[in-house]
Amino acid sequence: KLKLQKADHLSQRYALEDSLVKKFPREIAEQEERIKGLDADMETAKSGTVPNENGFSPMDILGATYEKRADAGKAILDICERISTPEARALGAYRGFKTEIGFDTMEREFYIVLCGALRHKVPLGKDAGGIITRLDNAIEAFEKRKDGCKIQLEELYKQVENAKKEIATPFAREAELEEKCRRLAELNAELDMDKHENEIV
Repeated sequence: KLKLQKADHLSQRYALEDSLVKKFPREIAEQEERIKGLDADMETAKSGTVPNENGFSPMDILGATYEKRADAGKAILDICERISTPEARALGAYRGFKTEIGFDTMEREFYIVLCGALRHKVPLGKDAGGIITRLDNAIEAFEKRKDGCKIQLEELYKQVENAKKEIATPFAREAELEEKCRRLAELNAELDMDKHENEIV
């Protein structure tokens, strides 16, 4: 039993060592990249948001500029009706971001991608005004998403420290295992002697 417990202890240690070398560095780099990208995209949104008298930042759709939210939403719905393949294709630009439109075959819904330092996929509804609201909400959520990434990054650093401590911790019952192995060797030796004497008799 103790040998099995030690083998399990070593297996877990090897898994943690592998995570320290591969898994954690990769996940930390991914979170840092997301934070960097969200910072850049927040700056893009800040500089690219220029509301007109209608309180709407004009939207470019296939080369045409739309000054009203409802008109832009309706134009997007019209494009959706003409899309026959799911692949994303260029749509235009909005609040400093290039945009693409496509169809998600799994979710069975159209979406727009805001293309900045990162790609932000936004599912579309069927309401013309709601389409723009969803895009605006996605942009406004950058800060919250960044905070989430920072929390995950802190958690990853904690996991790294915990993994290092676990790796440095020896098998708790090592002394007991060594004692039992020594005793077992003595018993085996005695049994071998008895067997030899029985054979002579």
